[in-house]
Amino acid sequence: MKQILSILMTMLLTHCNEMKNETSIPEEKTDFITQKAESIIEEKTVPEIVFQDTTSHMEIYQIKLENSKYNFIVKNLDDIEFSRINLLGTDERFHYKQKELKNEILKICNHVQQINSFKFKGQVEISRNTFPRGTLTEYIFPNEILASQAFQNLKDFKRRNRSYWEMKVDVKCPSTMILQDNRLYHIITGGWFMMGMEKEIAAVMFEKNKEG
Repeated sequence: MKQILSILMTMLLTHCNEMKNETSIPEEKTDFITQKAESIIEEKTVPEIVFQDTTSHMEIYQIKLENSKYNFIVKNLDDIEFSRINLLGTDERFHYKQKELKNEILKICNHVQQINSFKFKGQVEISRNTFPRGTLTEYIFPNEILASQAFQNLKDFKRRNRSYWEMKVDVKCPSTMILQDNRLYHIITGGWFMMGMEKEIAAVMFEKNKEG
């Protein structure tokens, strides 16, 4: 009788151990699935934007203009509030198609951190009673990568929408855009009488640059 009880106890313990092992398997699978899900989330994490120096260089270009052969006088040196800036002509009201184009420009420039602008006028005539003049606007981006991307996208936008660009962005004046590190500069001259001078003015301020 004792021998039979002993055999039964042994069988019972063996069965319990097998059940315990079987129940532990799903726990291991659950842990694996959780770890895999966490790793996927980590891979999709958006990298942080690395910021460079965002100090304005407008005073440097002011001095260069003042010391040029035209003896430019700089007026209205401003740190413009982003909420009311005429960002490449996007503050005006347009019909539906133009509104789409305006929103595209705003999307391209959505990383702009600061905008500065001043007007300049020369004291040396280029023709009788005609003096060179224009506006320089500085768009500061967090870093060179974002500035370069915006510069290329704006060049592509200008190529695809030339009439809109000339009318709303360059306001019917000879103009050029310059990329300098993490800064984008927009030079707009004072009228068609200054055709070609936009490059001359750019050369005064920017020795090495990418033009658009």
